[in-house]
Amino acid sequence: MPDATSAFRAGAWAWVLTGAGHLTIAAVLALRPANPATAPAVAATAPAVAAMRNSDFGFAGPRRSLYDLNTGMSLVMGVALVLAGLVCVLVAREAPGLIERLRSLSGLALAASVVAFGLSVWLLPLPPIVLFGVATVAFGWATTRRRLT
Repeated sequence: MPDATSAFRAGAWAWVLTGAGHLTIAAVLALRPANPATAPAVAATAPAVAAMRNSDFGFAGPRRSLYDLNTGMSLVMGVALVLAGLVCVLVAREAPGLIERLRSLSGLALAASVVAFGLSVWLLPLPPIVLFGVATVAFGWATTRRRLT
């Protein structure tokens, strides 16, 4: 059975992998051709993408298309997931005593993972469901392990 730090580390890496996958897919989709004729595999989504590209959105700054807004939010989300995961990896490496002593640290990671898992089950495909499921179990394990006094 893993100790709290090992479990915490596993949950952290699940976040890193989720973010890296998200960032990769978002970048690939952002770089795909605007013309579906040059990329037949994306032809099915062409009408939705065209509508998003042609719909302007203006709020607190420069006008952007809904496509730009979606792409930007997706790329930023990937970066944020990687950052959150790497911060947890660094805590596990540099300050494992915090994980062993402070239930609130792994509890916070657990709470974020539960919310991300629930949203993934509701709205996302299988990879984030699985990875946030792993993170939820791992951070849950870390939260319930006996603490040092």
